[in-house]
Amino acid sequence: MHNWQTTGRQKQLFSDVHDTDISLCPFGCGQSENPQHYLQCLVPPNPDESRTCFRSIASWMKKSLTHPVLQVIIIKAMKIWLKGDSPSAQDITLENEEYEDEIIQAHTNQHAIGWNNFVKERLSKRWSEIQQSHYNMMNRHRNTKCQDPLPPKYSSQWWSSNLIKQIIYYSLNEWQIRNNKLHADLTENQYNTDRTNLKHEVQEWYSR
Repeated sequence: MHNWQTTGRQKQLFSDVHDTDISLCPFGCGQSENPQHYLQCLVPPNPDESRTCFRSIASWMKKSLTHPVLQVIIIKAMKIWLKGDSPSAQDITLENEEYEDEIIQAHTNQHAIGWNNFVKERLSKRWSEIQQSHYNMMNRHRNTKCQDPLPPKYSSQWWSSNLIKQIIYYSLNEWQIRNNKLHADLTENQYNTDRTNLKHEVQEWYSR
């Protein structure tokens, strides 16, 4: 939320040598490695793993009975932002959809807050309000069929807090993917060094 990722800009701030290239993306995309760049980098270090991480958000939304249109709108907006663009209400194509006006308003509100803030878990309250209306409608429908209502956990607060969790997990996973690739050589060298030291120690104890 507060730009906690340690990126190239810290190296430049605390380095005695003020190299103008030190804060550039280490994967060669040519952009400055600002706090959220690792999410929008055009040269992702492991695109397959990144896509798998992103699909987990869509999977959770489906399991949590998220309104189908919300699923499409939010995932599409995130994909647009992750490519470096800014989602706008013009990206929404709704034709007589349920909660059409509310969804457009939620999208407009989020645009005003900033989609970069959406990824920082600052969500418009409109999203959860729409989802609460959807849960209420589902319960009414279940009642007409003499079915038990949804478990009490299905509420706007539960939904929004867990969506925030999913975004945090995605962000942390992407940060880990970035670091694994960036420090792969260092990790491998450390492993080899530790292994060599252990072999020598085993040989020494065996000789004794």
